[in-house]
Amino acid sequence: MWILLTLLLSPPSPPPQLISLVELKAEDLAALERAQRQSESPPLRLEDLEQLAAAGVGEETLMEMMRTRKVLALADAQTLIRLKKAGASDRSLAALSAYAVKPNEGFHLRVNLKLTSPAGLGKLPQLYIEVRHADLGRQEAFLSADLKGQGARTYTDDSDPLLSARVREVILHAPIKTRHPGRLSLRVALSQAPGLQALEGLGATARLKAFSLDYPAVSLARDCVLDLTAARDPILDDLYEITSGRLDCRWD
Repeated sequence: MWILLTLLLSPPSPPPQLISLVELKAEDLAALERAQRQSESPPLRLEDLEQLAAAGVGEETLMEMMRTRKVLALADAQTLIRLKKAGASDRSLAALSAYAVKPNEGFHLRVNLKLTSPAGLGKLPQLYIEVRHADLGRQEAFLSADLKGQGARTYTDDSDPLLSARVREVILHAPIKTRHPGRLSLRVALSQAPGLQALEGLGATARLKAFSLDYPAVSLARDCVLDLTAARDPILDDLYEITSGRLDCRWD
């Protein structure tokens, strides 16, 4: 039955792709093959280019390597000066600017939050996450979520025969926009206070969890996952505290 339903609900196949064929000369075919050829090797880093240029690798070879493999480096003035000092030609420097991986403009943050309570879940709090640039000393982003209104999975955990618990699991996603590489700090809090725009509004007694990450100027991947667990106070039904957390980021 499941297979039948799957077939009935499957969307119709898209129409075949229409491709216009044009007449190509022999030399055009060689140029087309070269333009489409890509290397399966990882992108070149600045240190790789410096070593290759210092070793006397030819200009055309170096440029072809940059074209097929791309360059995982920021094409700024300091990078170009370093390569010039290593012996790279002006054409190679221009190729770096053309084939460098696009600088990071932000990253994707996924939050996995697990709330537990020995009794009912009580009054669910607000989740606040502040992203600050530690080197620049400024707020880059401020995230908030009303956990009462988020789609979530709620169930009873009976793994402990003496004390069952109510559990609510919430998954949240957010794009974090920032063009400034360096040390970033993620400060997390749960509070009943609505509409906050900074964690300083929670007061000195607020219990915050802090996580740090090194945000690169360029990278192939831009994904971070924040796993949080929180527990409700056994007496106060509106007080939740973050008990553990872990931040993992993937850049390459």
